[in-house]
Amino acid sequence: MAKSPAVRQVYRPGRKLRPRSKLRVLGLHGGRELIGCRPLDNDEVRMLLDAISGTASASRDQALVILGITTGFRISELLSLKIRDVTQGGILNSHVRIPASRMKGKKRPRSAILADAARPYLETWIQDLKLRGFDGGNRPLFLSRKNGAAISRIQAHRIITEAFHRAGLGGSRGELATHCLRKTFAAKMWEAHDQNIWKVQNALGHASPASTVAYLSFEDSEQQAAVQTAFSDI
Repeated sequence: MAKSPAVRQVYRPGRKLRPRSKLRVLGLHGGRELIGCRPLDNDEVRMLLDAISGTASASRDQALVILGITTGFRISELLSLKIRDVTQGGILNSHVRIPASRMKGKKRPRSAILADAARPYLETWIQDLKLRGFDGGNRPLFLSRKNGAAISRIQAHRIITEAFHRAGLGGSRGELATHCLRKTFAAKMWEAHDQNIWKVQNALGHASPASTVAYLSFEDSEQQAAVQTAFSDI
């Protein structure tokens, strides 16, 4: 007997998802949902950060968002970060380093520059952690308020999705979720590296350029302009 196709649900604030479908819906499993997310422009990044301010965990959640956007780490990799991965002796590191054991595939470590844009948010969150007595280097960076463990991927999805909702940012199903952070990093690197796919591949830590291409969005207007330019002398 053939299996019936999975029914996808959309998360909305206050709505519960059936446990069996959570991973597929949240874009945490399988390429199709992840590719559905889109990058954010600068205004949308600011709107997202502003929407988080004033919430109970604003400093933590803003640090999570800005670090995801400026390093391109996957949400699972971000949530695996320890305090020592970003700061030593009360001073922020120049790079954020994640060992191979905590990376996707567990094959190789990855290091990302800690951008100036992310530093104020991280400094605020680190200071909040110290005030709460959580300054041990081996503690999770993105602590849950409840049990002292790292927040879960489902919690992270809920935090970011609700922030999108408060910011008034809309989109089709699966378009706005945690993977938007990594997609935004990819788009920024594509621009900064003058559309050099190999440099973007290295920045994202992809083993294949084919994976990198799947992260990049190309507007129809760009394609039209490229075609017109390519064949203008025929």
